Amino acid sequence: MGESGHYTWYSEEDFAHTYSMPSDMDGAGKWLGIKHPRILFMTPEYPDYQADLLFHGLVKVLGRNRVVSHPYRAQYNTPEDFRPSPNLAIIHFQLGEQRRYTNDEIVWLVNHDAFDYVFLSRPYFPDENLNVIVQRLLLETKIEFVILDDDSILNDMDSMKHMVTRVLGGRVLAYFMKEIYKVYGAYPLQFAYPKDMMLATTEKVEQDLPFSFICKPVSTMRMEIAETLTPMTQEFPGSIVYVKDPPLEHDIYRDIVMRSKISINAKGTKFDCPRMYEIPMLGSMLMTHRLLIDQNKPFRDKKHCVYFLSIDELPSLLRYYLDDRREAERMEIAEQGRQHVIKHHTTEARAKQVLKVLNKLRAEANEF
Repeated sequence: MGESGHYTWYSEEDFAHTYSMPSDMDGAGKWLGIKHPRILFMTPEYPDYQADLLFHGLVKVLGRNRVVSHPYRAQYNTPEDFRPSPNLAIIHFQLGEQRRYTNDEIVWLVNHDAFDYVFLSRPYFPDENLNVIVQRLLLETKIEFVILDDDSILNDMDSMKHMVTRVLGGRVLAYFMKEIYKVYGAYPLQFAYPKDMMLATTEKVEQDLPFSFICKPVSTMRMEIAETLTPMTQEFPGSIVYVKDPPLEHDIYRDIVMRSKISINAKGTKFDCPRMYEIPMLGSMLMTHRLLIDQNKPFRDKKHCVYFLSIDELPSLLRYYLDDRREAERMEIAEQGRQHVIKHHTTEARAKQVLKVLNKLRAEANEF
């Protein structure tokens, strides 16, 4: 065993002896308590809609013991100790407790092929615990990373190439970005809706609110929409426009959307937003700005939702779909939108979409 910089280097003999670990891949799986784990999932200790929802989906698809999170996160393991933001759909993951691993153990497992894929979310995020294990994996293993990018800081080709080549030494199997515009070499990864929440959204409630617009004031578009819609609450009594920070508590937000005939979604700091998937699942008709990004299974206009291209269109669109003569049309769009989310935009569907891409890339690599 020797020292080099900030890292302690172990021989296999030292390491296996210290941790009573076997020296083969099957043994590594048995040491973990399963035959063959698949995913090492690494994120900062910070709420991340994109990564958190994907983690949820991977666990549901592969099983809890096949997705190892590291560094340890309370949200993934002890949800009763974690309180996310009030408007987050997932209040508790409730996925079950997982043992904690040391960095030494993770490096050993990676070197013994215990994982098929290593996911890394926000590699540029200033999280000391995450940065330490990433550097160790770069120095002490030959692993390739699956990158999850949920920040506009990397949403262009030059920034993505810099991250892949300069920061991660080119060791990237695939790059998934939430906001991409036909970027070569990256794959879209939108938000999603957890199936666990569906039981709570199947109840039927009276839709006694004409429309609602609820969000945080994080973009000019949202503020301008609020200015346009506020006078319309007099034309359509009972409608709610709430664009404030802090946001409403989730239970209140959920109740308002379920009672709304139409709920409006608007671009925040980025185009994709959890409300794209929450609103249809809560039974309201989704009215949203048209997304100018690549998507898996996009919503179709006037079938799954109603798009607006400019804010000036909103008043006429609301008047059209709130006309009693359009009730059947509006309710059909709302139901088709809900079914579209159930089929293509649950966390499980999103996990399967990601795994399909990775398995294809791995198969292509093995052909050479």
